[in-house]
Amino acid sequence: MPHNGSWDDLRVALAVADAGSVNAAAKALGLNHATVLRRINAFERRRGFTLFERSARGASVAPSAAAMIERLRAVEAAIDGFERAAAGADGRLSGSLRLTSTDSLVVSLLPPHLAAFRAAYPKMSVTLAATNARLDLGRLDAEMTVRPAQALPENLVGERVGAMRMRVWGSAAYLSAHPSGDPADHVWLGVSELLSRSPVHEWQQLLPKSRIAFRADSFVTLAALARDGIGLACIPDCLATGLTRAAAFSETFETGVWVAAHRDLAETPRILACRRFFAAALRADPVLRAQ
Repeated sequence: MPHNGSWDDLRVALAVADAGSVNAAAKALGLNHATVLRRINAFERRRGFTLFERSARGASVAPSAAAMIERLRAVEAAIDGFERAAAGADGRLSGSLRLTSTDSLVVSLLPPHLAAFRAAYPKMSVTLAATNARLDLGRLDAEMTVRPAQALPENLVGERVGAMRMRVWGSAAYLSAHPSGDPADHVWLGVSELLSRSPVHEWQQLLPKSRIAFRADSFVTLAALARDGIGLACIPDCLATGLTRAAAFSETFETGVWVAAHRDLAETPRILACRRFFAAALRADPVLRAQ
């Protein structure tokens, strides 16, 4: 039977198959190029066959390995299902909770609720991943998520607890020096591809590209740049402390905020208790109720 390291190699192999290159797979996995390449080479060497054909354009699944890749996917799904079932079998309100949220919500919304959760469940510890990447709850990168989304994917179960509003903000000094209502007269702070699902990403396609001076994968970063007077940013209202609404731009975007878990875990006693706690607390939070 393969040792535990082989499961990691399996995930690396499938990531390369999905991404089409070692570089893209390394980025998706949070590993460096050399590590991914070493694991792929070791995986192929141990099993005596070639999974990928390498070229200057990337790595494609070798025709002779297509059926093997599908078998690897079935193995991965079985492993993921076992890990979720094992995690769900622990119904105690003690142990740990792996929670993911965006940096915007971690900074502006979650701290008092995490403190209250600790008071309610002193035997629980929380590992919090503040990231704007979408962690795979199916693989137990996290057990529960508090995230903005228009709707939940089919593999998640949860509750919409409020909404997050986004509008155009700038520093008072910048707006005083740049009163124009023409987007071409402004310096803009935009979102990068990691936030491509945000309504702000679609809207900023209407801005003159030459006027988008900075792009970031974080609304927290954009708010900080705006506070320094660099330009205008369309950011969540909850991050706009110290900023002034750009009245010349009426754009308003809203996205729901959800508390959710993978459907295989969502109704287990431990995760259900955590979901209910955070859903009730966030529904009553004025940061979301005001939207």
